[in-house]
Amino acid sequence: MAGARPQQRASGITGVHVWLIVFVALWLGTTVFLVLMFTNQEQLRQDSLAAQNKVKTMIGTADSTPGARALSGQGGGQQPVLKVALDTIGTLNNRLTGKADDNLAAVETQWTAVIDEIGSAGKVPSPEQIGRGTGAIPALRQMYEWYVVENDTRLKSTQALDEANKALDEAQARTKSLEEDFGTKLTDLQKKVDAISNDKSEFARLKTTEIDDLSKNIAAKKDELTKVAADMKAAADKHEASVARYEQTMAQQGELLAQYRSPGPEGTNELDIARQPIGRVIRALPGDALIHIDMGKLDGVKLGMPFSVYSFDKPVPNDGHGKATIEVTSVGQHTAECRVITPPPADEPILQDDLVGNILLSRNKNKKPRFVVIGEFDSDYDGSPDPGAYDKVVAFINRFGGVVVKDVDATTDYIVRGKKPSAADAAVAKPTEKNPIGPTQARRAERDATFYDRCIRQGQALGIPRLSQDQFFSFVGLELGRGADERLSP
Repeated sequence: MAGARPQQRASGITGVHVWLIVFVALWLGTTVFLVLMFTNQEQLRQDSLAAQNKVKTMIGTADSTPGARALSGQGGGQQPVLKVALDTIGTLNNRLTGKADDNLAAVETQWTAVIDEIGSAGKVPSPEQIGRGTGAIPALRQMYEWYVVENDTRLKSTQALDEANKALDEAQARTKSLEEDFGTKLTDLQKKVDAISNDKSEFARLKTTEIDDLSKNIAAKKDELTKVAADMKAAADKHEASVARYEQTMAQQGELLAQYRSPGPEGTNELDIARQPIGRVIRALPGDALIHIDMGKLDGVKLGMPFSVYSFDKPVPNDGHGKATIEVTSVGQHTAECRVITPPPADEPILQDDLVGNILLSRNKNKKPRFVVIGEFDSDYDGSPDPGAYDKVVAFINRFGGVVVKDVDATTDYIVRGKKPSAADAAVAKPTEKNPIGPTQARRAERDATFYDRCIRQGQALGIPRLSQDQFFSFVGLELGRGADERLSP
């Protein structure tokens, strides 16, 4: 049963051994009895004759005493006691050793050998339970109990083995079924792989054909572009010649136009119009932060509009820099109130009749000044061009009455020029992972530089004032320095 100690099957005990053990036991009892009978020597000596007669009687005559009949096993038999004993011993010997004529020593030797073999073999659960002094029947019973336990264990093991074999057969059957299913799926998968491989080969062939066709088309387009480039070069050369003639004509026209521009204090020159003030101070108190000018809404004045202030007794300098800058805080129809942004020097206070100027306002109220803005601007004066400064300058002009146009012509009043755009170097002109649009930037820089030079040439030819950044800021009333960037923004 579960949890019981496995019993080992006794392998050397048989029916013969059992009967041998029984025989030995009986034989030993008989021997003891006989020894007791025959060792009484004193009595034998005294009754020698009687003993001899008794022996004769026991051997040759019938014994009718109750003890003899009991020993012979026959209540009414007439056999001698010794014969009965010898027959009984022979029977026991036969049951123990299988030989009726074995003597006591032979039986004892075999019994001892069997018991020692059982004890030394170590194949029974408890060898100490069977010793030399153990009777044959108890020993046989103990071995039968061991056999029963061992046989039950063997039967259970056999049953478990049968169940394990059955489970193994079922597992092998499932494994075989899985192998067959896997083989089928593997075959289907191989077919799909072959189909995909064929599709891949066909796709590669088609792509190769398309690439070849595309390469031919590219080569053809390249030839066409080369021809177009040659045609464009010829057209550009022709255009350059025409531009040269036009510039010569424009220079002549510029000289004529200069004669019709309003002359300034120093005579006729390109900056004469810019240097002409458009208004004057009508009220100012020394040390007061507010002044009034003689221009209002009808003149195009707007809130926040700046002006430069010039002394009434001095000419406006070519750089447009006044002694002070002001900003409109309140505007009426014909006058405006302004606050002082940049105070004048202590020895040159703002006085009544001082002049104010801003080139964003025109003397001709029906015509707005026209500006062309080119180049790069450093509006915060940090030493490098500011990305948004160009747009700020354009927005400032449009906000306070000027008009920004794209190109220079005879109607242009001013060219506002920043720093000339620098052409991109060879490293920038090549696309990289960090700057994939390098070639585009290089082409744009080259285009801007070319446009800048062309505008300057046209301005010179037409006698149009070409104002630097500082000149422009001064002529529109902006203070030079970092504050200009803030006042450019709305």
